[in-house]
Amino acid sequence: MKKYDLVTTILVILFLLAGLYPVSVINAKVSVKKEDAIKSIYPGAKNDPIKDVITKKLTTAQKNAIKKEHKMRVKTSHKIYPCKKGSKLLGRVFLVSEKGKHGLIMVAVGVNKDGKVKDAVVCSLKEVRGKPVTSKMFLRQFRKKSLKDKFEIGKDVQAVTKATMSSEGVSNTVKKALILADAFF
Repeated sequence: MKKYDLVTTILVILFLLAGLYPVSVINAKVSVKKEDAIKSIYPGAKNDPIKDVITKKLTTAQKNAIKKEHKMRVKTSHKIYPCKKGSKLLGRVFLVSEKGKHGLIMVAVGVNKDGKVKDAVVCSLKEVRGKPVTSKMFLRQFRKKSLKDKFEIGKDVQAVTKATMSSEGVSNTVKKALILADAFF
C-alpha cells in the first residue's frame, strides 16, 4: 500500500470515529409499505385491514384536551386499520407521523384492545443518523406500553446514541397512537 493511501485510510477512519464524515455517507432513508407494516404487527389477522380501514375525526374539544393534557398537536382526521381474526378484533393499527430532525417520521403502531402497544414499525424516515430507530431492538421497548407510561427519553425510553431527536420522534408517534386509541375507543 502506498504511503499516501495508508494516510488517507487512517484519516477517513479517524473522521468516521469522530463523527466528522459527510452527511451523504450516513443519510438514512427508510420506506416500508403500510400493508407490510400492518401484517408484521398483527400476523394472525385474517381480514384485510387496508380494505376495512375506518376514518375517525376528533372534535375540536378532543383536540384541545389532547393539546392541554399531553402537550401534543394532532390532526383532525385519522385512518385506523382494524385487524381481526374472524369476528374477533385483535387490535388496531394507527399510522402516525411526527417531526424528526430532518423530516417526518411515520410509524405504524399496533394498539391492542386493552390499550397497550402490540408493536411498532417505522414506515418512513429521512433522518441523517436515525436508522437505528427502525431496528426491532429499539422498537421492542414500546411493547406493552400504555398511556400510564411517561415516554421520556432517558427514563422509560432509551434513545439511540447520536439519534436523540429520531428516538424522541418515534417515541412521540407511539404515544400519539395510544392517545388516539383512547380518544376514539
